[in-house]
Amino acid sequence: MPQHLNKRFFVQTKLPGEARKGLWLWLFLSIACLPFRLSAQDPVFSQFFSTPLQLNPAYAGLSDNPHLTAVYRLQWPGLTAAYNTFALGYDQFFDDSNLGLGLQINRDVAGDGALGTSRISGMVAYRLTVGDNTYIRGGIEAGLIQKSLNWQKLLFYDAIAASGGNITPGGSYLPSTEVEPSNSRRAYLDIGTGLLLYNEQYYLGFSIDHLNTPEDRFLKSNLENYTGLPMRWSVNAGYQFKMGRKAVNGLYSFWSPTVLYTRQASFSQLNAGIYLAVNQLVGGVWYRQSGSNGDALILHAGIRTTQFTLGYSFDYTLSGLTIGTGGSHEVAVSYHFGNGKPKRSKLNDCLQLFR
Repeated sequence: MPQHLNKRFFVQTKLPGEARKGLWLWLFLSIACLPFRLSAQDPVFSQFFSTPLQLNPAYAGLSDNPHLTAVYRLQWPGLTAAYNTFALGYDQFFDDSNLGLGLQINRDVAGDGALGTSRISGMVAYRLTVGDNTYIRGGIEAGLIQKSLNWQKLLFYDAIAASGGNITPGGSYLPSTEVEPSNSRRAYLDIGTGLLLYNEQYYLGFSIDHLNTPEDRFLKSNLENYTGLPMRWSVNAGYQFKMGRKAVNGLYSFWSPTVLYTRQASFSQLNAGIYLAVNQLVGGVWYRQSGSNGDALILHAGIRTTQFTLGYSFDYTLSGLTIGTGGSHEVAVSYHFGNGKPKRSKLNDCLQLFR
């Protein structure tokens, strides 16, 4: 998953390459299917402004023209068991009914293919005018999630850390005492909701995911203390400062301080930084804090037109994770169908960075 809230593994032990790979796979399995309650399994993209449907269902339909977004994230390429995550979204606003509709597809692969998560979700948002150029949006989301576990790709700690050494004299791994679950696939319904307040200068959004706290575990035993996937709540806010009075090539230049805070059970994450758009160039820098630990510096750069935006970001790791993760890479594309300009130009708000 992209910037996972549960990524605090703090592995400091110096292990051989194969043993280290096995330890990471064991940790991935623990996240996926052990019967105790381990919270915070949700992805949060560094370019959260490029995936508004992932952030809050109230963002569905920010412009009249059909809007298509695609984001790919490679987290920790220095590890064999890296995270690969892809999100594809489509949304559109219907002015006659004040409704925004959205559809998003997510695919996440972790542990060198050991754990896969697929999600398809639909959302609807309603816009209510509360003052001159001030609006409130309320949104709801329903998604179907399927998790799959490839047991053959898993290597457990007790198979590589026995007293006889990492592997047997013949070169094979020692037998593990872990028992394969009877069902390697889990499917469940997931419900979320959100609110968004905005005007010409600022916006404030609030969302809650997993309202129904669905059961997402592979193992069925020892679940007396398990109450389902914990709800995750997020708050994001920003202010837009226009630079100049006239648009160049149909684009206003602006800069916008932004903040995102999300929490799931005992895990939390804070992103704070600045987004900058000057004519056809965009960029930004953010600092990410995970709980009490400084996590990463996020650098972003891209280009835009009235219809198209392309952005790239790199997460430079600042935490004590010393295994050589290689940081994280993220590429995002946004496209508005139609000519992009006439319908979007009438929008007098501060949400340009989400379009």
